[in-house]
Amino acid sequence: MSLDDALGSSFKPEIRSSGAKLVAQEKVLLSHGSDLTVQAYIRSSPSYKVQLVAPSIDSDIIIAKCSCPIGKKAQFCKHVWATLLCAEVAAPDFITGKRSIEKAPSEHNPEVNNRAAAAKARAGEYRKVQYEKQKARVKEMKRSKSGRDAAAVEAKSFPPDVETALAYFTKNGFPMADGLSELELGEGKRKLSRVFHPDRGGTHEEITELNTQWEILIRYLKS
Repeated sequence: MSLDDALGSSFKPEIRSSGAKLVAQEKVLLSHGSDLTVQAYIRSSPSYKVQLVAPSIDSDIIIAKCSCPIGKKAQFCKHVWATLLCAEVAAPDFITGKRSIEKAPSEHNPEVNNRAAAAKARAGEYRKVQYEKQKARVKEMKRSKSGRDAAAVEAKSFPPDVETALAYFTKNGFPMADGLSELELGEGKRKLSRVFHPDRGGTHEEITELNTQWEILIRYLKS
């Protein structure tokens, strides 16, 4: 079955025509091809990136995504069609057996945004709970210490970068009971990683900041 017969009905005739012109003008650069993925860059101004993904080897579906304005809407663009035409020649194992094409979830899709917002809310609530638990535990541990030990803790000071890192963990619900404890530090990093990881509703910046502050304290402990 030809590409036109298998997937052509999902594209408007003018879109297919424009996509074929891009191929004829050698505007399509396939940067990666395999049985499950095809990635291409369209030489234009600005340039656009197209990604085609098959959920599995035996799947007859292609999930398409393009960075162009039309591609970000609920339509298939000429760049996707041009990439399909090139893949038919350069990555036939990917195209073979495909019978339908779907749009990848858009970052502007309200449903996707709602899920992300819900994940953020859950992460924020988790942090609040962890903070209250940790605060109560620290309070109890300090209460059990002798006056001499408590005074020693208060008197202890750290380098500025270590103080900043300790303040970061305190702000996020994990104050160090004795100023700095490797055990509590490890527990704090482990639990905050679940909150800040992008797959759990966090962001790349948040998980990077967590790792940076943790490394400062670990270096100090081992120095």
